[in-house]
Amino acid sequence: MGCDRCRAEHAAASACVGSQEPVTGEGLEGTRLGALTLLRRLGAGAVGTVYLAEGGGSRFAVRVLHPHLAAHPALLARFYAEARAMQALQHPNLVRVLHAARTAAGHHCLVMEHVEGELLKDLRQVLSPGAAVDLLGQALEGLAAAHARGLVHRDLRPEQLLLQPRVGGWRVKLLDLGMAAVLAEAFTAEELAAGTAGGNPAYLAPEQAAQGRAVDARADLYALGVIGYQLVTGRAPFSPSQVRSRGRGLQAPPPHLLDARVPEALSQVLLRALAASPGDRFSSASEFRGALGAALRTGLAAGLRAAPGTGSAYAPLAEAPPPSQPAPAGLSARAALRVGFAPVDVQVQDVTPAGLYVKHAGALPPLASRLALQLRVHGQLLGTWAHVVRHVCAEEARAWGVAPGFFVHFDDPAGELALRLQQALAAAPPAPAAQATQPFDPELASLLARAAGGSTDPYALLELAPHAGFAEVQRRADSAVKRLSESLARPLPTQQVQALQAALERVEHARQALGDPTARAGLDAVRGNVAGVARCLAAGIPLDTLERLRHAFLQARPGVEARAAALWRAGEALEQQASRGGGLYDAALARYAEALALDPLNAQLQRHYWGLQRLTRGVAGSPERH
Repeated sequence: MGCDRCRAEHAAASACVGSQEPVTGEGLEGTRLGALTLLRRLGAGAVGTVYLAEGGGSRFAVRVLHPHLAAHPALLARFYAEARAMQALQHPNLVRVLHAARTAAGHHCLVMEHVEGELLKDLRQVLSPGAAVDLLGQALEGLAAAHARGLVHRDLRPEQLLLQPRVGGWRVKLLDLGMAAVLAEAFTAEELAAGTAGGNPAYLAPEQAAQGRAVDARADLYALGVIGYQLVTGRAPFSPSQVRSRGRGLQAPPPHLLDARVPEALSQVLLRALAASPGDRFSSASEFRGALGAALRTGLAAGLRAAPGTGSAYAPLAEAPPPSQPAPAGLSARAALRVGFAPVDVQVQDVTPAGLYVKHAGALPPLASRLALQLRVHGQLLGTWAHVVRHVCAEEARAWGVAPGFFVHFDDPAGELALRLQQALAAAPPAPAAQATQPFDPELASLLARAAGGSTDPYALLELAPHAGFAEVQRRADSAVKRLSESLARPLPTQQVQALQAALERVEHARQALGDPTARAGLDAVRGNVAGVARCLAAGIPLDTLERLRHAFLQARPGVEARAAALWRAGEALEQQASRGGGLYDAALARYAEALALDPLNAQLQRHYWGLQRLTRGVAGSPERH
């Protein structure tokens, strides 16, 4: 059965496995690992903290497994198994793993080559088709080598692609191969099915979120399809709400309709990689890579240019045509240029069913940011969301003789707005809108009342329980957005439109506050919502991020940490008495609960509290596990 405390097999008189581990993987500068010395911390993730190390005149990257994960025997075994598999894998597009070892202090480490470069996530410009295909092709070469040995990444995203400078461009290196599989060992089958150990939902294939669905190499191809789509369009293929329904046959807008520089053949290749069903995607990384090359050659034959051979992978500004087409008659627009700001009148041009150009002389909204638009087409007011995909700065505008501003792509380029814009562009008056009376919607009325009441509580706005899961947060927010958007699409007085728009912004704020584990953890800690914090920890907040949140929380509350520590020690004393037959588990849990009320971001105490809840009370529904 194993120890009741650490769940590992050991003699009754010996210390728990977990107690032999260091409390944290932080602050290990100067630690020796054989001939290596850890110099400085490079970063941290869900699996471990990465340090720069030096030895024998060379530099290396060392990943130190988080001690709380090392306490899981199955996870630790998987960590070393993945390390052995990766040691045998050498490819120029994969970060090489040299060996795994344990320090004298008990830290489990993975020694890797150290590569200087920048992450793909930090490149926020749209790439030319040729440059994008080059980066994707290199990533697929590395994946092909990994897949041939049965290794699936499972968590590919721009943070996992390192760009190493070289003559004429970059060399792509895939990071963290095998780490998602290691982390998965810390969760139950139910938690995995619920997406607890998953990565960024925007890059996860539909089958990764579906209970009972096997995941193979084609999940990696889906993730690279998302990345490729972003590289050539500057936006994600699906909005956050669409991500949660992409398994139901949702089709992304073809990239060539969003940017004319993208060859249609390349557009079709990326859409195939994004197919909801694994069977409709490419069968292998090599097939995907071959299709990309063929699509680019087709585009070149049609007169479309790839990236110039200047050593830069960015498409020069001259490749992007300037805004030139006036807006059609009968069209006006308003835009909320920053989250939380009220919509203002804006001048637009180059209007298409997929997007438009907004003239703006002030500070431009960030690339890839999302903003709310209101378009009035022949008197009918339509609301939509859009992504900023390209800037025209003041210098570029002067060179072209146009007004500065930015291009946006609509989130839904196939909806009613697209139909109305097509009619306006064709100079045909739109069909008269139906004037049917809108039936009374009590849920919408309640939502508007809560939003109008000025409440700053996102839980109250979305009517969520304090321990609500992330899926429930998104479901409630989606439902509210749907009701509000449907109402906004109808002809309404200006005052009602403003009320609906304000409510929509409040709902999106609530989604952002409660849908992101880091943001929600900070909010829940301030609210004293211990169960909510447990939800966030289970979702996988990086250790360094959690420590920063906790430090700021405690710094604003002098003396709280010491009081919480005293309560924890009191709880441990009661728990030890209970283990000897004292029957004091309830009293121990009460002390732990008091400590958590003071120090809710203490991950070690959170895990111990909910673990003891399950052990003594059979609390299967504790938020840490669901």
